[in-house]
Amino acid sequence: MTQGIKDKVVVITGASSGLGEATARLLSAQGASVVLGARRVDRLRSLADELTGSGGKALAVGTDVTHCDQVKRLVDAAVQIHGRIDVMINNAGLMPQSPLERLKTDEWDRMIDVNFKGVLYGIAAALPYMKQQKAGILSTSPPWPAIRSAPASRSTRRPSMPCGPSPKGCARK
Repeated sequence: MTQGIKDKVVVITGASSGLGEATARLLSAQGASVVLGARRVDRLRSLADELTGSGGKALAVGTDVTHCDQVKRLVDAAVQIHGRIDVMINNAGLMPQSPLERLKTDEWDRMIDVNFKGVLYGIAAALPYMKQQKAGILSTSPPWPAIRSAPASRSTRRPSMPCGPSPKGCARK
């Protein structure tokens, strides 16, 4: 993903820590304009200030991916400021904190809202722009949790979906 990233506009959810923060740092250092979304606005602004202070282009937009309107506002901000969106990285995600046998359905609901609906909201916000541009990449990389009943768990990465002028609009890699 780093080849040709210079001058690309990249929106990243879950950008205030972990993989999202690391991705923002890497892509900014390689010349991408990064638009950062996360709930922890103080950390997000600090990261954006740091990247901008290092010569990068970064914008922080407080975003809770469980609210479709906030994800749309994040993507709209990227397009309003930079004129386009080249890459949407749906990175926000969480893992349940307890084994399934504890039956904490509130944790399950939150996990579904963030890990699944949040990704769909990201796609819904970015895809219309990408279709209009006839180009763009949708990347999904949250920690998709495996169902677990023991302390051990694993996560799986989902492939990116480049959007281009193909007849179907998006094709799986």
